[in-house]
Amino acid sequence: MYQPADHFTLAALSYDIPMATEFLGEARVDRNPHHVSFAYVPASDDRELGLVHDHAYWVSEIRPAGTQPDDGTAPDDGAAVAEPAPVKGLVDAFSHGFGRGDAPSTRGLGSGTEPLPYTEVNRTWGPHPSIPVANRLDLELTDVRSVDIALSRARLNPRAVLTVRAEADSAGEVLLAGRFRDGTRVLRDGKPIEAESGPRGVTLPIVPGDHTYKIVPPGR
Repeated sequence: MYQPADHFTLAALSYDIPMATEFLGEARVDRNPHHVSFAYVPASDDRELGLVHDHAYWVSEIRPAGTQPDDGTAPDDGAAVAEPAPVKGLVDAFSHGFGRGDAPSTRGLGSGTEPLPYTEVNRTWGPHPSIPVANRLDLELTDVRSVDIALSRARLNPRAVLTVRAEADSAGEVLLAGRFRDGTRVLRDGKPIEAESGPRGVTLPIVPGDHTYKIVPPGR
């Protein structure tokens, strides 16, 4: 943050920001991370321009359930009613197929004087801890009606027993996109349930609460 500057001051300095080169450097994007946390707000889309932000990495086709915390009714004292917050669906997906845990991070502060005095807020990341490799997916779904998961990119095997632990605040569906074998069964908390299966994969019917789903191939 440049304390005495505005946008035009930095433009007059040709945006000569020395620390930016090192910060950007040779950074590369990991297209298949082990942990994806993404919030989709449909109101931010512009479909006519092809701007639809309903996907991140191996999580896609997010559709919010559309519940609203504020019903828009006026309070008894006649005060102005604030605009309700836009609908938002939040997906937090963690794959155990990588054998990698979340890296610890530390928030830091810095400062400098070039090209102008500034204050810096930063975050540094440590190494990823190793965890046991497992054919398991952990999901936290907040106001989500449906979402697709690309199993191959998440390093999950549809031909082996797949465990999905899902914590959800509303009913919804999760499409596990992959090539499952004919006769694959789905269990919720150890009990068989009906689940749609097709060329794209298996669709889990998610119910509210914290539940464990097992997708079991034939013969297991």
